[in-house]
Amino acid sequence: MDGGNLPQILKQDHSTATPGRLSPPASGGKESAGVKIYSHQAAALDEIVARCRAFYGGAWSDLPIKPRFASLLCGPTGPGKTALAAMAAEAVNAKMVRVSAPAWMPCGAHNRGVAETVSTLAAAISANDRTLLVIDEIDKIGYHGDNAWLGYIRGEIFDLTDRKWPNGLKSPDEASDDDDTAPVSESKWRELLTTKLATTVFILGIGTFQEYFDSVSNRRAIGFGATDPADEELSAEIVAEKLPRELANRFNSSLICLPELRPEHYRLIANEATETLPLRMQAAFREAVARRITGAISAKKGMRFLEEAMLDVLKTLPPAPSTAPKPDLHFDLCTL
Repeated sequence: MDGGNLPQILKQDHSTATPGRLSPPASGGKESAGVKIYSHQAAALDEIVARCRAFYGGAWSDLPIKPRFASLLCGPTGPGKTALAAMAAEAVNAKMVRVSAPAWMPCGAHNRGVAETVSTLAAAISANDRTLLVIDEIDKIGYHGDNAWLGYIRGEIFDLTDRKWPNGLKSPDEASDDDDTAPVSESKWRELLTTKLATTVFILGIGTFQEYFDSVSNRRAIGFGATDPADEELSAEIVAEKLPRELANRFNSSLICLPELRPEHYRLIANEATETLPLRMQAAFREAVARRITGAISAKKGMRFLEEAMLDVLKTLPPAPSTAPKPDLHFDLCTL
């Protein structure tokens, strides 16, 4: 299945992350390609890649105790969590399939004129040799607004993290055997898909838990912050307070955390990003960053402030010559 044919709720991605310093890839990675990674992301990337490699290696398959591979990547808004997942997928030659938890459509939602998330996931996963399944914004399905709809969503996420497909999942009419001719029974199709889910799909939940990081920032502002940044990291106990316990416990309690970006992080990120640009752009980019960095720190823009600075630079460049014919830009709805 081509990523472009997926509904908006699902996004397959092989793209690289935002520009950054070229650092050595995580151990065992592709030396030729390298990985674009910022300093504050390096440890988290190494940990995700290590867990993925342990999963895809398959040494656990015959063990009586199966490791808890499903992992949570946590951090405040801005440090590049989703981009980091894309880098990890690239490092382990997996296809990243991303679904946003708040936009999840449970089985049976087809009556609402929308695609069911699990059915679309099944189609995407069956087409990939390795899948990094990212459940983004997982913190948005916590206790707030608890209702039956959220209950259905949680139930399907519970099943996936338990390596099961929800009962409501139906096989596609066009399902076929390896020879692409004989029809496959629904039980056989589910068995094959369950094996695929158990052996080729690494599940990574991503959560911001912004309320926690805001409270840390507020305490720090009035002089009650921790002196060691590590003391301000999320813990499994804090996550369990924000998510239903039965959901939190389905993920490995060793969280993978990105730090809240402090002023020194912004300056380091800006320097690393500048080094990746063509020399003719670097001076203008430094000026754009200098104009924006104070506001970015105050607004907690995170990595996004680089994108805004980049637009400032591009606006100053002369337009590139175009050989395409000039389009007819006039469009009058009244003539239709």
